[in-house]
Parts: sequence; C-alpha cells; structure tokens
Amino acid sequence: MSTSAVTLTKIAPGSSIDQKTIEYFFNLTVGAGSYTTNGIPISFAGLVHAPGAPIEVRMQSQGVPPTEYTYQYNPTSSPSQTAGLLKISTGGTEISATTTPSGVTGDTILCIAKFLRG
Repeated sequence: MSTSAVTLTKIAPGSSIDQKTIEYFFNLTVGAGSYTTNGIPISFAGLVHAPGAPIEVRMQSQGVPPTEYTYQYNPTSSPSQTAGLLKISTGGTEISATTTPSGVTGDTILCIAKFLRG
C-alpha cells in the first residue's frame, strides 16, 4: 500500500499579511494509504508566494464533533516548502505505522501556515 497523500486547498480570501509575515489558510485532506512514523509528506510548493519554509503551522480538526486525532507539522532537518511532514497523534501519542485511520481520511482539517515575506 502506498503512503497516504496530503492535499491542501486554499480557503478564500486565502491569506493574511502583516509587515513581516504572511499566513495562508487551507483545507487539508489526507487520502487513504499507509501512515509512516514521523508523518506523511506535505508540500506548500506552488501554493504560497513566500520564500523558504513555513515558520509556523497550525492544524485542527473541524469535524463536528472534532475527531480524536491531533495534527502537527513536523519540519525535516532541511526545512523547505516541500520538506515537511504531517504528524498524526491520538491521546498524545503518535499513531503507529499502519493504514491511515478512517477518522483521519474522513476528517475536515483546517491548516494555517505562516511564512516570512520576501
């Protein structure tokens, strides 16, 4: 089974800008497949107009009621827009490397990613 894929879809108006940073708002979905330890690859490439890796990423289930899963952006040792991982936990513990749970693949997830402006 292949690794689950993460899809980001911009939410209108799509961004919030201050003097130093820009935030982008996304709906995030996780496709069926397998989950790997430390997370599933996630990429902001082509979706943001900012140089470099995100400096902050917040993710939250928007399900009603919210699912038992929590989501965290996990930067890699060489941070970039294409080198991050979506880490999934339940009860404060990362889920095991197995098939991505249906509670995750069926979840509606809000993602807010903050970047330094260029």
